[in-house]
Order: sequence, then C-alpha cells, then structure tokens
Amino acid sequence: MKNLIYGMLAMGIMALAFACQKETTDATANLINAIAGSDSKQAVSVSELPTEVREYVALSFTPVEIEAAWHVSGKGYEVELEDGQDLYFRDGGDCMGTSNGGGGGVFRCMRGDTVDVSELPQAAADYIAANYGSLTILTVVYKSHDNHTGYAVELSDGTILLFNGDGEFVNLCGEFPGGGDGNGHGDHGGDHDGDHGNHGGDHGPDGPQGGCAAGDTIDVADLPTAVTDYITANYSGETINIAVVKPSGKFGVELASGTVLLFDADGNFIKICDGQPGHGGTHQHHCDTELTALTDLPQAAQDYIATNYPGETLDHGCVKNNGNFFVELSNDAKILFDADGNVVFDSGN
Repeated sequence: MKNLIYGMLAMGIMALAFACQKETTDATANLINAIAGSDSKQAVSVSELPTEVREYVALSFTPVEIEAAWHVSGKGYEVELEDGQDLYFRDGGDCMGTSNGGGGGVFRCMRGDTVDVSELPQAAADYIAANYGSLTILTVVYKSHDNHTGYAVELSDGTILLFNGDGEFVNLCGEFPGGGDGNGHGDHGGDHDGDHGNHGGDHGPDGPQGGCAAGDTIDVADLPTAVTDYITANYSGETINIAVVKPSGKFGVELASGTVLLFDADGNFIKICDGQPGHGGTHQHHCDTELTALTDLPQAAQDYIATNYPGETLDHGCVKNNGNFFVELSNDAKILFDADGNVVFDSGN
C-alpha cells in the first residue's frame, strides 16, 4: 500500500514539474513572439547591446557576427546574425532562444585559435575538475572577438564548455542560459538552417530602421562630402532625415521622403535600398546587390560549391552590406562566404 502511495506521489510530482516546465517554456515562447511581432522596435547599434548579449554571441557564434539589432522596451532584444539567424534576449541579457521559440542555432563554439591546455585559466580548469572530473580535455580554443575574449573547451565525451576571459563558466555550447525561466535553466536544441525571411513587422517608427539605415546615428555634418554632394545633385530639395554609419564603415542616409541610400566608406553611392523596414517592406539578409549566377561569386566560393554541391544551381544570392556573400542553392543549402570566398557558414542540405 505504501509503495502505491509513494508511486502516486512521485507521479504527481513529475506531473507538476512537467506542468511548470511547460508553463515556463510557453512564457518564454510568448515573450519571443511578442518581441518578434512588436511594432515598437527601436534599432540599436551593437555597442548599445548589453555586454552579456555581445559576449554570448562572440563565444557561441564567431566568426558569424551580429548584423543588426533592435530593442523592445520592457521586453528585450532581437538580434540578427549575418547568416540570417535571429536570437532573442531578455533586457538583462539572458538568451531565450531563436525565432522558433526554443532551442536551435548553428553554434560555432570551437572556432578560434587552438592553444595548449596549460593556457586555460585556473578558474576554468578548477571548474572542469569539480564538475567533469571523470572526463579529459581534448581541445582548448582561445576566442577573441568584438572586445570579448574567452575559451571553448571540448571534453572527451564531446561536451563543449564556454568560459569568459577570466575562466568563469558561461554556458554549455548550444545552451541558452536563462532561456527557460531567467534563472539559468536554458533550452538545448539541434541545428537551425539559418533561413530568415520576414520578421512580420517594421523595426520602429522612430530612429534608424533595419537594413541600410541600421547603424550608429551621426550628425549630417559628419557625412563625407561625397555623400552630401551626391544627394544635392540627385535629390534637389530633399533634406536628410537620418544619417548612420555602419560597422562596415558604410553610410546609410534616409531622406525626408523616406528614400534610403547606401554609400561606401569613402562616400561613393552604392544603391537605393528598396523595401526598407519602416517603409512598408520586408528585409531579408540585408543584401546590397542580388547575384544572378554562381559565377558572380569569388573563385574560391565557386570552387567550394562545385566540390561540395556538384550540379546544384543558384536559387537566390546576394552581396551583403558587410561585403560577404549569401547563397541559397537549388537543394535549399544556405552558405555564407566572406569577401574572399572563404566559407563562414554552411547549413548543409
């Protein structure tokens, strides 16, 4: 009889735990959806993001960088990576997950400079000894990006641990710290193919919008003379509403009419940005120029595709604002190359 009672009690506890976990997961998914669908998003520069957000991305996704970011007051941040992935963070910097409301993400935690185990900070070595004493360290990678340093450690069972530059444990590779309930109970997930598409709303009626006009706001007087000369010559009578400088050094200018122009770092005109968020359009991968054929890619990228995806054709491709190349092939594989044609991200097919 006691066994039956204990069994029923255990089942009741398990059911309660599952209900609490589901409630927490639903709350997280609802918050992600609220941020994704908000019509009050305000574009923010990378430097304005909480340190925890920038550190998390640097440790988990380098060399894939942050392409653009937005904030919804009282809710959190939407961060778009340059391979098209979207991440969502609470105001405090805890990562809740991806746009599918949970785990996922193509993590690149072991990208960096391989170093000797002896170079691992003592705090990290102590943490591993205390928590993974039966395992051995296979590889240690030193990571340095965007003013953040850290270490990735692969253990003998395949577990990958991430530490900051002081050797303090950050999270497991693939874990969204705080993603479950804000108390460090993150979700784990598999791969996310990097497909992006429409966010389902603009990025705020005020301030710089996404895409070509996302960046750090600057005074009009700080624009290169070539920019203002071009606007005077081609848009007589127009006034400049917003001017931004992007991480790549390019300049985005929004005119009073809503037209958004993109210029290179020297002030040379690149293009008119059609379909800017906040002007009735959508955005996808923040592209500057559409590709018409695989031969538009650098030779190294062409060779990579020929070797790894023989016979596949170009479904969609473009040159991104930062000079990288995004390609979607006929088999749905999505690949990101840097300006020289080196592979940054490959979703596989």
